[in-house]
Amino acid sequence: MHIIVHHWCATLLSCKMRYTEICTVLRYIELVESMSCIGTAGHVDHGKSALVQALTGIDPDRLAEEKARGMTIDLGFAWLTLPSGREVSIVDVPGHESFIKNMLAGVGGINVALLVIAADEGIMPQTREHLAILDLLRVSYGVVALTKSDLVDEEWLELMRDEVHELLRPTSLSRVELIPCSVHTRQGLPELLAVLEIGIQHEQQHQELFYTEIKFIRHQNPAALREPYVAAARSAANETAERLRFI
Repeated sequence: MHIIVHHWCATLLSCKMRYTEICTVLRYIELVESMSCIGTAGHVDHGKSALVQALTGIDPDRLAEEKARGMTIDLGFAWLTLPSGREVSIVDVPGHESFIKNMLAGVGGINVALLVIAADEGIMPQTREHLAILDLLRVSYGVVALTKSDLVDEEWLELMRDEVHELLRPTSLSRVELIPCSVHTRQGLPELLAVLEIGIQHEQQHQELFYTEIKFIRHQNPAALREPYVAAARSAANETAERLRFI
C-alpha cells in the first residue's frame, strides 16, 4: 500500500501543487486506507468464491454467466463480520488466466490477502502468478487457506504444507499461517477468521505508524515533505519496474 502513496505524492509534487493541497489529498488517502479490505487470490476452481460464501453467507458471483459456468469471471464483493464484531470488505477475484486483468483491478487496494490453494491439487500456475502479484504489491499480511482438506489424508496435507511454505519463503507473505479448511464440513473456518482478524489488526497498526510519521513531518517541517517522497517514489518505481521483468 505504501508504494501507492509514494506514487501519489510524486504525482502531486510533479504537478507543483501547494502544500495545503497536498495535505488535503494525503488526508483523503488516509481515510481510504483506513478501510480494511481482504482480497482473495489463487488458481481457478480452488474454491475462492465458495470460501467467501461460507465465511460471509454472500455469493460473490453476481453474473448469470458466472453461475452458469460455475466460474468467477469478474470481481465479486462481500462483507464480513469478524469475531470482534469489526466489519471488513472482501474482494473475490477470478482465478482463470484469461481474467488476470480483472484480478489485478481487484487486488490493487487490499490490506490483507486470502490466498486459496486446494489441498487436493496443490500449487498451480495461477497460484504462482497471483502470489507474484501480491509480492509485487508488497502485501505482507494474510493467510493461506488450504481448501478441500476434507478430500485428502493427513500425510498428503503435510506434504502440501511443506510445498506451500517453500513457495512462500522468498515472498512478502513468507510469514503467514496455513489453515486447512473445508466449506462442506466447516473445518478450519473459525481459525481462518481469527487469523484474518489478527492480520488486519497488524496491518492497521503498520498503517497508523506510517501516517503518524507523515503527520509529524507535516507539522514539524512542512518543507521536508518534498525530498523524502520524491526519493521514495523514485526508489519504489525503479524497484517495481525491475520486479515486473520477472513476471
